Amino acid sequence: MKRILKSALAVLLALTVAACGSKSGKAIATVNGENITYSRYVQELALFKSQIQMQFGDSIWSQTFPGSDETFLQNLKTQILDNLVVNTLLKQEAEKAGLKLDEAKYNEAVKQTLDGMNKDEMLKKYYEDNKINEEYIKQMIKESMLAQAYHDDYISKNAATEDEIKKYYEDNKATQFTDEQVKASHILIKTQDQDGNPLPQDQQDAAKAKIDDIAKKIKAGESFEALAKEFSQDGSKDNGGDLGYFRKNEMVPEFEQKAFSMNVGEISEPVKTQYGYHLIKLTDKKSSTPTLEEVKDSIKSTIEEKKFSDYLTKLKDDKEKVKKSEDLLKDAEKDIKEDALKQEPAADKNATKDETSKEQTKDAAKDAPATEQKETDKTESKAK
Repeated sequence: MKRILKSALAVLLALTVAACGSKSGKAIATVNGENITYSRYVQELALFKSQIQMQFGDSIWSQTFPGSDETFLQNLKTQILDNLVVNTLLKQEAEKAGLKLDEAKYNEAVKQTLDGMNKDEMLKKYYEDNKINEEYIKQMIKESMLAQAYHDDYISKNAATEDEIKKYYEDNKATQFTDEQVKASHILIKTQDQDGNPLPQDQQDAAKAKIDDIAKKIKAGESFEALAKEFSQDGSKDNGGDLGYFRKNEMVPEFEQKAFSMNVGEISEPVKTQYGYHLIKLTDKKSSTPTLEEVKDSIKSTIEEKKFSDYLTKLKDDKEKVKKSEDLLKDAEKDIKEDALKQEPAADKNATKDETSKEQTKDAAKDAPATEQKETDKTESKAK
């Protein structure tokens, strides 16, 4: 019986290896007749997956990528394929245009990359296991540098004109270039603990009752600043709740939307955010618009990058030139050999996880930065 079981396992293992091997030579994409092999894709995926995992920890892969229904892993797998296609397209365009590599810069980039790969024994073993070798590095850097050379060449031949710059400025002056700021104070009654976890429901109900009571005191004529000093539960309380000036996208959405909709001198009804209940007092508004000369270089760059982006999209979307076998993306991560990464010391893993938590919080808050942190920063800045 044991012999039969061993034989069955051996056959299963052989089939698994054969399945993996059969995919390695397949083209995951074809660009103008040039194949991007599945094995090349897995090398690229292994390289970037390890870099992200070392920074954020392996728990990130199952999390939802911001603004999509995909996980971080699904998003990375798609991005890697798209990047390989783009670099291949641009390399081909560079070669057609007769552009050449700067050999000195190329050799230096290869040397620096290989030196960096050999500094960490654990990563060195990981790279060896996944065939991320000198041949691969040279190919990757060559494609990347040729792609950049073509980008620069295209921009130089399709520079933004004076008329385009002026039109862009006039069309976007009010929405893009006007710097609108508001100054506000607030009173915060928290509904989360020091670790950011929601308080029990009875304590949240008590917080709502407390903010409502403070709102009644203000309507009865008591000083907003004095009440902030007495009751507010954040770093701005010592300044009477003063947060100073802030722009859009610097506070959590609920707080920002209310503050920017208010008139100077107005005090809001309680506003609920992830931190708790706020009473907001708007104390000032100001806006300024830079001259065309002040933003000319920025506009020029924006127009030129848009031209290049549109050109690149046209290249990528040409179904006759670019063909993808996206079915090969499924489970591609399983062909990465990760045993070397699993040898990381436990202490380091914990440190990575702690850092991951902080970084993921920052990343998730890019569209809605933490009001509480802004308040503390502004208070400390003014104290200085």
